[in-house]
Amino acid sequence: MNPLRYISAILLTATAAIALAQDFTRPVPSPAAQRRHRPVQAVILHDTVTAPPADSVSLAGFEKPLRSVRESLFVTNSTSRPVTGVTIELSYYDMHGNLMHRAVREVTVTLPAGETRRVEFPAFDRQQLFYYHRSPLPRGASQATPFDVTARVVNSIHPHLSDQ
Repeated sequence: MNPLRYISAILLTATAAIALAQDFTRPVPSPAAQRRHRPVQAVILHDTVTAPPADSVSLAGFEKPLRSVRESLFVTNSTSRPVTGVTIELSYYDMHGNLMHRAVREVTVTLPAGETRRVEFPAFDRQQLFYYHRSPLPRGASQATPFDVTARVVNSIHPHLSDQ
């Protein structure tokens, strides 16, 4: 037999073995299905959100666009009791890590056990020149300063059982 035929036969066999080893039967999801089933990690890339510890009240999803007079974030109640209010300490930093401002906000919220609510409060930026660096910068913004923020729950208010 011709040596070229041996080489050709070996190459064809190897190609067939590689093709059989790959899974070509898995359907390719449609673009709409891909958008519906995005991995959670994609959300984490845009926020510093982590799963709240058990039996705690946690914060996530801070937002303050340029020219906004309000700031907002999400409060999650991982306790077994309802929450009627939270005290939040916010520390605002420039993009070099220097502290610009610190504020404590007392927020009234009706938050059943295991649920999340969006809360709003007045912005620290009364001149409306600052924007949270993870918020989109509006087009045509001639003067805008990005900032970063850390937020922590100082206290959460749980009603007494007799108050319910």
